[in-house]
Amino acid sequence: MATKLTKLTTMMMMTTMATRLTKVTPMTTKVTPVVARGGRTAAVRTWTSVGWGWRVVTRAPAVTTPPAASSAAASAATAETAWPPASPHWTEGPQCQRCRPGSFGPGGAGGCRPCACHGHGDPERGFCHRGSGVCHCLPPTTGVHCDRCAPGYYGDPRHGGVCVLRCRGRQLLPLTEPLELGWRGGDGQEPLPHCLWLLSVSGGPRPCPRPGPECPRIGLSLRAEGSCQGSFVYAFDGIPALLDGGGVQGDPTLIGALCGGGAPHSLELEAKSGILVLYYESNGTEPGGFRARVEPRPCPPHCPSPTLGCPGGCGGGECRKDRGVCECPEGFGGPNCSTPIGPGSIVWEPLVGDTPEEDSPSRFLRRLGHSLVPGPNETLWLFGGLSLAHGPLASVYRFSLRDRRWTQVLAGEGEGGPGPSPRYLHAAAALPGGGALLLVGGLTWTGVSQDTWMLNLSSLQWRRIQAPQVPAVAGHSLTAGGSRGIFLVGGFSPQNGFNTELFIFDPRSENWGVGVQAGTPPTGIYGHSASFHEPSESLFVFGGQRFHVERVAPSAELYSLHLPRLTWSLLAPARGEKPRPHFFHAAAILGDTLVVLGGRSDRRDFGNEVLLYQIRCNSWILPPHTDPSLLGPPMPGSVSHALAQLGGLLFISGGFNGGVLGGLWGLRVPPEPCGTLPDPPRCHSGGSCAWCGGRCRGALEAERDFGGFGGSGGSCAWCGGRCRGALEAERLGCSPIPSPCAPSPRDPLECRRLRSCSECLAQHPLGGSAPPSCKWCTNCPEGACIGAGGSCRRENDCRINQREIFAPQNCSEAACGAPDCPRCAAAGRCMWTRQFKRTGETRRILSVQPSYDWTCFSHSLLNVSPMPVESAPPLPCPRPCHLQLTCHTCLGSAGADGGWQHCLWSVGLKQLTCHTCLGSAGADGGWQHCLWSVGLKQCLSPSFAPLLCLTGGCGLLLRGEPHTCGPGGVWAFLSCPPEDECQNGHHTCGASQVCRDLPDGYTCTCRAGYSPDRAGYSPDRAGYSPDR
Repeated sequence: MATKLTKLTTMMMMTTMATRLTKVTPMTTKVTPVVARGGRTAAVRTWTSVGWGWRVVTRAPAVTTPPAASSAAASAATAETAWPPASPHWTEGPQCQRCRPGSFGPGGAGGCRPCACHGHGDPERGFCHRGSGVCHCLPPTTGVHCDRCAPGYYGDPRHGGVCVLRCRGRQLLPLTEPLELGWRGGDGQEPLPHCLWLLSVSGGPRPCPRPGPECPRIGLSLRAEGSCQGSFVYAFDGIPALLDGGGVQGDPTLIGALCGGGAPHSLELEAKSGILVLYYESNGTEPGGFRARVEPRPCPPHCPSPTLGCPGGCGGGECRKDRGVCECPEGFGGPNCSTPIGPGSIVWEPLVGDTPEEDSPSRFLRRLGHSLVPGPNETLWLFGGLSLAHGPLASVYRFSLRDRRWTQVLAGEGEGGPGPSPRYLHAAAALPGGGALLLVGGLTWTGVSQDTWMLNLSSLQWRRIQAPQVPAVAGHSLTAGGSRGIFLVGGFSPQNGFNTELFIFDPRSENWGVGVQAGTPPTGIYGHSASFHEPSESLFVFGGQRFHVERVAPSAELYSLHLPRLTWSLLAPARGEKPRPHFFHAAAILGDTLVVLGGRSDRRDFGNEVLLYQIRCNSWILPPHTDPSLLGPPMPGSVSHALAQLGGLLFISGGFNGGVLGGLWGLRVPPEPCGTLPDPPRCHSGGSCAWCGGRCRGALEAERDFGGFGGSGGSCAWCGGRCRGALEAERLGCSPIPSPCAPSPRDPLECRRLRSCSECLAQHPLGGSAPPSCKWCTNCPEGACIGAGGSCRRENDCRINQREIFAPQNCSEAACGAPDCPRCAAAGRCMWTRQFKRTGETRRILSVQPSYDWTCFSHSLLNVSPMPVESAPPLPCPRPCHLQLTCHTCLGSAGADGGWQHCLWSVGLKQLTCHTCLGSAGADGGWQHCLWSVGLKQCLSPSFAPLLCLTGGCGLLLRGEPHTCGPGGVWAFLSCPPEDECQNGHHTCGASQVCRDLPDGYTCTCRAGYSPDRAGYSPDRAGYSPDR
C-alpha cells in the first residue's frame, strides 16, 4: 500500500497560469476546498489528467453578469423563464423602499419581483441583482436565470434540476458537500470512453487511518443507464489495485459493479475508508451512461458502533435486531405487519436482513452464482459463489429454519484435502433422502471446471466422483427427478461450447449416464432454470441464454422433459402470452405452479418479479396483473441468486444487482395462482382463470364446482347463486368465464395460433396418450399449424405441394441444428458455413463470400448452389476462440461457436494493449467473431461472454471493422508505465555512447572503438537512476 500511495502522490502535479507544465513532481501541498462565506464551498480544487500525470483545476463559481450589462442580459432572457409580476410583498424598510433579499426592482410604489433563479441563486449575495434581477448563480450553474450548466457539466438545472460533473479523464475531488457526477453518451459531445474519479473526505489520496468524526463515510447513490453490453461502473472503498495496473476481480476494495438500466431504485453503497473511487468504461456504441450522487456522511464525536435494527419500525410485529428483520404475527404481513394475509396474497418475508453494517449476519453471505439445497432436519445448505471483494468462494453454510440462523460448517475431504476448489455458477442438488448433495462444474480461478463432488451432510466429508464423460460446464442446471436420478441440463465451456447432451446420475451406483433424447431438445442453453414436477414426472426448463437456429439470445421459451420417455417438448401457452425473455433467474415448483423469480430480461437488468405458470392449464399469470397481491418487502432486483424449496416455502439467498446481496428471503405463493388476481379484468387478462363467487378461481375449480361445461368449452358465469350462460350472465351484470383449461390444443382454431413446427407438435406431459390434435404444413415459405384432420392445401395454400409433419423430430428447425462445427459435421448430411442465411422456414439466401453468421445447414444445399461454398466438411473446422493465444490471431479468427459475425475486443481493466483492433470476421456457429480479453489474457467466444462477464470482470467489449493489432500502450491510471528512455530520447548519452534501457532508468556504454575519456566517464556515472 505504501508503494501504491507513493506512486499515486507522485503522479499528481499542479500548474499555474504563468508556469508551463514540463515535469511531473511530487506534490506536498494539501489541497483544500475554497470556502465562501457561510461555510458553503465556492470553489473546489481538483486534479485532472494531463498525459500520464495530473493537474489541479479550480471549479470556480459561474460568472454572473456585471450590473452594467444587466439590462442587456435581462433582455436576452428566454421566454420560458419569465419574471413574476411586481408586488409590494417583496419590499422591506420603514417605507417599503427596498427589495428584500431574493427579489429585485425599484421598491416603494413600484414593488419588487422575486428572483427567478430556479433555486440556484447564491443566498450570500441576495440570490440576484436587486436592480436587474440577473441571478448570482451558485456553481455549477450559469446564465441570467441559472438555467444552464457551466462548462464541464451537463444536465438541466431549471425547476430545481441539477448539473452533473462530466467525465474528464481522471480527477481527484475533495468531498465536502454533495456532488453529482456521471457519464452520458448520445448528447452531441464526444465523451471519453473511460472515466475515473477519486473522491476523498480528507482532500488527499490517502484513506483515513481510523474511522471517527474526522473521517466521515461517503454515501453513494448510483444509477446506470443503457444495457449491460460491456459498459460498467465500478465503485471501490479505498485505493484499488487497478490504479497500479491491477485487475478487478478479487480486489478487497470493490463494493459495486453496476451496469444496465430499468431498475426502479438506485444502488445505495457506502465507503468507510474516507476514499471512494469510481471507474466507468463505456463500450462507445450505444447511448447510456450512469449518474451518481456522492456525499459525506459525518457523524457526531465518538461515532457509535453501527447496530442492526428495524429502522422503519415493525408496527404490530417484533423487531429481531440480531437478524435486522421484522417478524410479523401469524396472518399478517407487509412492511409494518399491519396487512392481513388473504388467500390470494403473494407474501414476501425477510428472514435475514441484508444491511451494509459490519455486524450484520449477512456480511459473510454476500455472493452470487452459489447453490442452495434443502437438507435434513429443516436445514438449507449453501456452497460457493462469487464475492466481488474475494473472488470465487468454497465455503459451506447451514441455515436452520427452526432457529432462523446461519452457521458456517467446516467440510473437507476424508484424506485431509480441502474439497472442491472455489467456484460459482456451478450446480448442486440434494440426493434422495436429503443426506448428501451432489456438486458439478462451475467457474473457478483457472476456468470452467469438469469435476463432480458429493458432500455427506452428516460427516461433513467431501468425496470426488469420477465422471470422465461429463464435460466442463458452467451455468448449467442439476435437478433431482425423483427415483429416476439427477439430471444435468445445458451449460457452457470454451473448450466444449454449449452442452447439448442430457446427463443422468444414478445415486445408487454413483455413475453417470447419457440419456437418449427424443422430441425437440434445446440445442444450447445456460443461465436457465430446471424444476421437477412429480405428478407429471417431468422437468420444466425455462429461459436462459439459448442457441437456436443461428442465433444466441435470451429466451422466453418453456421446455418440458418427460422423464419416462426422455421426450422434450417446446410448450407454447394454451392461453395468454409468454413472459419476457429471462436468464440468470431462479425457479421452483410449488404444487402445480412453476414459480420464476427475478433474473435479467430484455427490459430490466436486475429483476424481482414473480412469474407463475399453471402446469395443468399450460398458461402463465404475469405481472403487473398480480402486483396488487404482493405483500411484504420483496427481495431486491437481482440476477444469479439461489433458491430452494422447503416445507411449502421458497427461500431465496444472495444475488447480484450491482452490489452483492447477502440476505435471505422467504416467499409464499397461493396453491391456486388464479387467486392472486384481485378483480375481474385482471382475472380474465391471462392464465386459465374465472371470476366466480366474488374471487378469481382456476378454470379447473370452476369447471368442477359449476359443471355444465362438458366438452363444448362454452362461456359461463356464476351469477345469482348458480351457473348461467354467458348471455344471461351478461344481462344480469355478471362476468363471463373463459373456456376451461387444457394443456394441449382441443380444436383446430387453437392449432392456428401456434407459430412454429416445434410448438405445433409439442406433447404436454399432462396431455395424455391421445394422438396429436395438430399437424404442421411445410414446403411453403412459411409453414402453418392446422388441425390434424385439416387440409394443408385448403388452409395454407401457396401453390406448392406441401408436406405434412406429425412428429416433432421431423421439424426443419430440428435438422442440422448443432451449435458448433464438430457436432454439425458429426450429424451427417450437414455442413458448417457462413455463406447461407435463413429467411423463412424453407427459404435460404446465398452470399458470394462468407458474410453471414456461422450455423449448420443441410448438405443438400450444395446441390442447388450456383457458386462454390466454403464449408466444413470438406474443409476442416475452424480453430476455436479459446485456442487463439494472441490478440492478432484472436481478432483474425473466425471462431468456432454459433451466432455472431463480428469480433469483439475485450479491454480488461488491467491494461489496454491494442488501440485499433476493433474487429474481424469470426467463425463460431451462429456468431462470426471472437473477443480478446486483456485483463483475463484469453480469447473469448461471444457465446461465453454473458456468462463470464456477468459482473464486469472482462472489461470493455468493442466491435468494429477488421484491423490488425498495433504496438499498443498501457493504461496505468495513477502510476507511470515503464519508460524506454533510449527509444523516446529522454537520455543524456553522447554520440560516442550506446544507450541501454534498464527496468529503472537507463545506462550509457561506449560504442565499439571508444573508451572512457580522462574525465572519467563511465557507464555508472553516465547512467541515470531516479534515486540520484
